[in-house]
Amino acid sequence: MRGATGGTNNIINGNTIPNAFNNTLFASIAVGANQDKDYRIENLGISNLTLTGVPRVQISGTHAADFTVFTQPIATITSGNNSVFVIRFSPSAGGVRNATVTIINNDSDEAPYTFAIQGGGLAPDINIVGNGNQVVSGSTIPDLNNHTNFGNANVTAGTKLRSFFIINLGGDILDITGVTISGTNAADFTITGMPSATVGLNNSTTLEITFDPSALGLREALVTITNNVPGKSPYTFAISGVGIDFDECVIGGSSIFKTQTFEGAVGTNVLGYTVATALGANPPVITGGTAFGGSRTVVSNKFLNNNSLQVTGPYPSTFDPKAKVIVTFDVVDTSIYQDVSFNVNIGAYSTNGTQGLDVSDWVTIFISGDGGLTWSREAIVKGNSNAIWNVFGGGTTFTNPFKGLDIPYEIQPTASSVGNGTRLLTLTNLPQVAQLQVKIELDVDRNDEIWVIDNVQLRGRLPVPKTWNGVAWSGDGLPPTSVEKAIFAGNYNTSTHGNVTACECQINSPRIVTITDGNYIQSAGRIVNNGTLNVQNNGSLVQLDDYAVNTGNINLTRTANIRRLDYVYWSSPVASFPVLNISTGTPASNVFKWLPTIAGNFGNWTTTNEIMERGKGYIVRGPSSFTNTIQPFNAAFVGVPNNGIFTPTIERGGYTGGGYPSPTNPAITVTANDDNFNLLGNPYPSAIRALDFLTENTNIEGSVRIWTHGLLPDVAFNDPFTIISDTIIVRMITLYTTEQEQSVVR
Repeated sequence: MRGATGGTNNIINGNTIPNAFNNTLFASIAVGANQDKDYRIENLGISNLTLTGVPRVQISGTHAADFTVFTQPIATITSGNNSVFVIRFSPSAGGVRNATVTIINNDSDEAPYTFAIQGGGLAPDINIVGNGNQVVSGSTIPDLNNHTNFGNANVTAGTKLRSFFIINLGGDILDITGVTISGTNAADFTITGMPSATVGLNNSTTLEITFDPSALGLREALVTITNNVPGKSPYTFAISGVGIDFDECVIGGSSIFKTQTFEGAVGTNVLGYTVATALGANPPVITGGTAFGGSRTVVSNKFLNNNSLQVTGPYPSTFDPKAKVIVTFDVVDTSIYQDVSFNVNIGAYSTNGTQGLDVSDWVTIFISGDGGLTWSREAIVKGNSNAIWNVFGGGTTFTNPFKGLDIPYEIQPTASSVGNGTRLLTLTNLPQVAQLQVKIELDVDRNDEIWVIDNVQLRGRLPVPKTWNGVAWSGDGLPPTSVEKAIFAGNYNTSTHGNVTACECQINSPRIVTITDGNYIQSAGRIVNNGTLNVQNNGSLVQLDDYAVNTGNINLTRTANIRRLDYVYWSSPVASFPVLNISTGTPASNVFKWLPTIAGNFGNWTTTNEIMERGKGYIVRGPSSFTNTIQPFNAAFVGVPNNGIFTPTIERGGYTGGGYPSPTNPAITVTANDDNFNLLGNPYPSAIRALDFLTENTNIEGSVRIWTHGLLPDVAFNDPFTIISDTIIVRMITLYTTEQEQSVVR
């Protein structure tokens, strides 16, 4: 396979680097224009070459629609002959346009035959990235992952700064003519860093927005960016944040949480890796030794401690394409860290003092936030006309933020220099994600040139901790404060050791933490349970941050003193809990939920076996094994504790007329208000303040009534709205019984 006219060099099967010399690289042309390139399929074998694909030449990939096979080759090419096909490139947008050509055939070792093609559109383009993730124009739901959701900020003493990269991957200058913030709470968001008015090709600029809430709760606004990109002006996206009045964790200093020194260390903080080679590269070696790095005449160490990862080219002279070694590091969860950064020491050495690393010799750093599904080139360290430098000292340092744009920083020393290259490279502001991954590719051709990498680190900052060892708290021995993280590295019982108030909580395996009757643990932020967390009856697990995401199941017990025919109102404090698991000794026919309306009118009970919805109430009869004697019934809820703001659907019927006889008991009059009832429940693993509930929900009656019956049920009453005379009014919302049987509210 080769270009037919123009660039007539060979096209290697599997080639991923388009090249003008073999027609795989098209020109950059205006959007709407087109360019044709032709290709020759040659049969160098002794048998017929058959192209079996339908169509025979296929195009796929990101911008496949911009490339069309204008002329297809013939199906059968006899020995010694060839067939030509033509591809037309017509860019639909600005910037680099990529696709892959696939030719399915009967060749024994080159089927299918694939190669990359590329062209460029001469028009600007605009894309926005936050925290390494795309911010889509027109998006209306802010996201923590791309920083359009700013998270929490204290209304009296807190702000939150977010940076967004505005990228031009197009083929012309991007003009930014205005950036504004509008919407309900626009005054709470301020542009504290304006982007540049113009952005060059394959370049970016930074927009900085600061969130300073003026009130508690959700604060929302809209960002509008006017520009010169057809179809993308204005570029808009929603932003939000939450004003809070509680303490968040104080964050400690930066520390190493994953490292690779190539010294053979093992442990949970070691950053593992795998290696691969391409284009004839020698496998890397883990060794020490010396070579020329800080001088042309005196050798120096090629390591920091005892060993480093070293890559030497396979060829005795300069060769293109360069041989490549790929070092892929293990996936790391960075979601619990703040200010995540990546460090690596880099050295460039010569075995003879004459040679060194050249402009085409690269060390490329890739970052992925999704476990390697997609990669962004973040930095390229180059040589320059036989430049050399040590890995352990001298040289220069390079520090810049992660962008996630696949537009790498490019760093190179002065030509033929000694000790002028980038010895320490740092990328800051890495994504806080569950699957961060780093990859380093080292390109070098000559066997007298050496790339060296050493001391690879991931660093981050964690909340200041207080650790319980089973006997005492760390540090000053006092329990954590509201700005410290509680780590349970030993068993803990609140009756013995006291209540706990912390900014976050973590339970290590296999430790057991028990919250006893009348006690609590308050965690402003998330709860990470790798052990066992038991919440006994009337114990409370309290959280303040509505956006904290919990991990690990809890075991929560709630007790009701009932008879067999008593019904108890329940709601689930944990996620994904089956309603039938509340009482496995109760027939499924005696487990109900409330339907607010029947045929558009009053409500009634219906049996259910569903997963309990958060904030929804259910009613369950006592176990069949119970008698008419009151005894304790324990419901055991197991699951991830609920947290956040829940907005269950509230319904009512449309009847507004006068009273009418109940269809189930004509002796009872049903009014228009009898279709207003909804059965809700506390969705949290703690008590809630009834008065606060009423204050936040002003469109309800304004009282809660809790009761049990003093007499056993009477079959004379058969109506879903029956209220027995021994109701005890406590406070707030009215709750009603089913038929003759009364209820205990939990």
